[in-house]
Amino acid sequence: IAVDGSYLEISELRVVDAAGTRYGATMTSSAAPGYASAQALADGSTSTRTYWAAATVEDPGFWIQADLGLPYVVAGMQMASYNTSDRYPSDVTLQWSDDGSSWTTFGTWSGLTYPGNNTAGPVLTP
Repeated sequence: IAVDGSYLEISELRVVDAAGTRYGATMTSSAAPGYASAQALADGSTSTRTYWAAATVEDPGFWIQADLGLPYVVAGMQMASYNTSDRYPSDVTLQWSDDGSSWTTFGTWSGLTYPGNNTAGPVLTP
């Protein structure tokens, strides 16, 4: 994850199927957010912000994980912004795992654009 500003500040990470239906997920991250919780990323609200300092996010070991609990056919992930364009991620790599130990890259996106305040961006699909 890369950001242009001092924080990564997003309000939702939606794991979706081909029809755009959101799967419920338990959200965790490798570092505690500076505000709210990782679980707020899956609360269905695009106005509940969660943020991490850019130095934390840009560490190669940083991750945010959505655990679906059961196997599902996932078509992509959608991010929602809060209210600051330079805190929206510009570069993102998504990976998936069936067992939590071996990870496969789902896709890498560069140059993502800010979708607007409290707005969900496009679905990132492989």
